Amino acid sequence: MERGIPFHTRLVLEYPPLLYKPSPYIGLGWRAQNYQPDAADYAAYETARNAFLRFSYARAALLRGGILWRLAMEALEPNDAVQGPSDHIINHGLVILSSNGVQYWDDNLSENECDLICGVYKVYTSMFVLQVNLNNISNFWTGQIDQSSDKSWWPKHSVWEKSGLNVGYWTRDCEIWFKNRLEAIRAGTASLRTSKQWKTSLKLDHRTHRLVHAYDHAAAMYLAGHHFN
Repeated sequence: MERGIPFHTRLVLEYPPLLYKPSPYIGLGWRAQNYQPDAADYAAYETARNAFLRFSYARAALLRGGILWRLAMEALEPNDAVQGPSDHIINHGLVILSSNGVQYWDDNLSENECDLICGVYKVYTSMFVLQVNLNNISNFWTGQIDQSSDKSWWPKHSVWEKSGLNVGYWTRDCEIWFKNRLEAIRAGTASLRTSKQWKTSLKLDHRTHRLVHAYDHAAAMYLAGHHFN
């Protein structure tokens, strides 16, 4: 709970829910092409993020570890992680284990909710105008197709998981990186980044990801009774 290590809590449901209500869209919205945010925009993002984290099921951000855990810690405390599963688990939950007709559920976040926590905007990148000659004479239909990309204050959780800073828990280096980034944002010297830009900046040592997987495999083997010399 205190080091940003992913884990689950479990609620037993002997019968699966009959009704599932999809989560409404929650996000920071769309922005114009070449959008350049300022300190007021970041403050508005923090307000929206912290308001969302007050929902009881949003404790799931702490369970995910990594960047979601760290951003959630700006509004929550480690002990909030064990205050659940919440009463909203039917509409905002996930089956994490199913055995002999018994289902084990835990709170979960949608992709849109994760994007809100990480400060993701939909930013228009281009617009195409189409003209189609319907009668080969003079009748034209005119329309437009907008294209956009995701740009964010912080890396998406999926990007963080594959980054060189992710070693399975929140390290001192992670905290230094986080504080430096936050300082740059508040000083007005940091810009939004696309997922590709985040991947490049967080690549660091490419061997980190393989090391984490190897460590997880060794730990699982040990817990299964395969002891090592």
